[in-house]
Amino acid sequence: MAYVIGIIVFVIVIVLIYVTSKSRYYGKIFSPEHYDEIFEWATFVLLMHPVKESSFEDGSAILTKAKIALAYTSGVDDGIRTIHFSISQGGGYTTQAVGNRMIFLLIRLLHKNQCQANFFQTESTVHHAVFSMPETKEWITSDKDAVIADMENCQRVPVQTISVPQQDAEPDTLKGAG
Repeated sequence: MAYVIGIIVFVIVIVLIYVTSKSRYYGKIFSPEHYDEIFEWATFVLLMHPVKESSFEDGSAILTKAKIALAYTSGVDDGIRTIHFSISQGGGYTTQAVGNRMIFLLIRLLHKNQCQANFFQTESTVHHAVFSMPETKEWITSDKDAVIADMENCQRVPVQTISVPQQDAEPDTLKGAG
């Protein structure tokens, strides 16, 4: 009987440790400080144009303090400027909650622009936010404090899942990692 009680107590302790660690982990990701870090990076990379490949060296790709990998590319095609943000959670699998909140932050950052947007994730769970508008217009960003305050009211963003023919194509977009 004592053996069974010992096993139950052990399992409860393991579950509590797991829940506590996940709570701290997501607390860091969904903190105003982390949103501030992402806001600062996103406003910085919007000034870089064109960016054909993301790179840690030039700052167009970063790994945040909360271990979220972000990459940015931009280009112009037929007079339309397109900016592309990629979002990946450390450890391989990017949860819907993390991908959705990061996309919502980007939406709030850029909501003053009349632009087209496309939000999707690949089968590898990397989330993407693509915004397009005429190249003659400059990107307008919202006030940082307002964007971070808006995160309290985060809403679900419809994100499609798409297939990518080349599974090894995504890691190659981040040059200079490590």
